[in-house]
Amino acid sequence: MDAVTRPTAEEAVGALLLAAVPAALVGIPAAAVAALLPVPTAAVGAGGAAVGLRGGLAAGPALARRTVRRLPAAEDETLTEAVDAVAADLSIPDAERPAVRVVDSRAATLAVVDGGALGTPTLVVPTRLREFDDAAREAAVAHALTRLRSRNALLVTLTLGAALLVELWTLVGVELLRHRAAAAGDAAAGAGARRAV
Repeated sequence: MDAVTRPTAEEAVGALLLAAVPAALVGIPAAAVAALLPVPTAAVGAGGAAVGLRGGLAAGPALARRTVRRLPAAEDETLTEAVDAVAADLSIPDAERPAVRVVDSRAATLAVVDGGALGTPTLVVPTRLREFDDAAREAAVAHALTRLRSRNALLVTLTLGAALLVELWTLVGVELLRHRAAAAGDAAAGAGARRAV
């Protein structure tokens, strides 16, 4: 695994589509407002899309960095030795090895925040990882480090802001549908009560 693999075409297209969310969120309303004014609509829409894209790509790393900085560095030798051993097996030079942070969690997954041009790459490990046997611990760390080497983690880090927007829209949509269904149920119950009288 000496060669660094690149994200697949599907991963790259998915990341581009996700990155387009904040671009559309800013570009479309900007173009709509520009259509009402004596200004070039396409130029304003494109400028708004560029601002949204840049803001979306900047938000992910900023959120990740802010969150990761609050986590304590790994002091447990079980965790740090596992990361060092797997990194050595994958021929990752010492200078490229990620910092290891710990989150108090029962989760069984590891998070990878790619540094790239964004700073030091970081591997966030749950405290539960200590409970794994050696083989399972090494497999989890190897998977996370492979995601780091494939630059998949960079795509995820860059599109984190857009993913959070999509998640927020989904939650708001679900709540609006629940409210609508409850209102329809209340209206039907009220109509049934009026008929009974």
